[in-house]
Amino acid sequence: MTPSTPEQASSIREKRRRELLDAAQELFAAKGYEKTNVSDIAARAGVSQGTIYWYFKSKDELLVAVFEDWLAQLAQDYVAIVGQPGTTEDRLRRYARAAARRMQEAEVLIPIETEFWTLIFRNDAIRERFGELFRQFRADIADLFRQGMTSGELRSDINPDHLATIAIAVYDGLVLQWAAEPQAVDWYAITETFVDVMLNGGRER
Repeated sequence: MTPSTPEQASSIREKRRRELLDAAQELFAAKGYEKTNVSDIAARAGVSQGTIYWYFKSKDELLVAVFEDWLAQLAQDYVAIVGQPGTTEDRLRRYARAAARRMQEAEVLIPIETEFWTLIFRNDAIRERFGELFRQFRADIADLFRQGMTSGELRSDINPDHLATIAIAVYDGLVLQWAAEPQAVDWYAITETFVDVMLNGGRER
């Protein structure tokens, strides 16, 4: 059916883009990035190969979009959580739990994460784009710490940007450990312990 309004056309495009991303993610996880062809993704999504190039310029761009979409979900969680009532500790715990849930849901992406990082190193445009995303990611987390410092809940002599960088680094390290020994990584339990340690060390005395 031909869309009758610009809104309907936009909705159809977004739905198709989502279907292509889902198909790419499934195949990248199952076959690996290098062994997955654009034709494989087209077949899985039930579209022509040309349709994929209408939405994405290359297989590299598809891989980037998969990870970009995941970071966008974290950003949406942040916006939802900071608008909720409660103390800084409440918001930090809610955000950390949301991150744990996203990490658990994204376990299928871990096998291809090394390929993604390799792509960042060899593509300046992609590295710049993800540099922007991580800067925003760090800024969001640092802002939560700043709120606690302003309210007097957290010590003001600790650099909030450093805390945010450490928080991200912890999850990056957990990804590596999960890759080697999945049963050793309980996203929710480790998240609770990590937040306890961060807050106990950061509380105003």
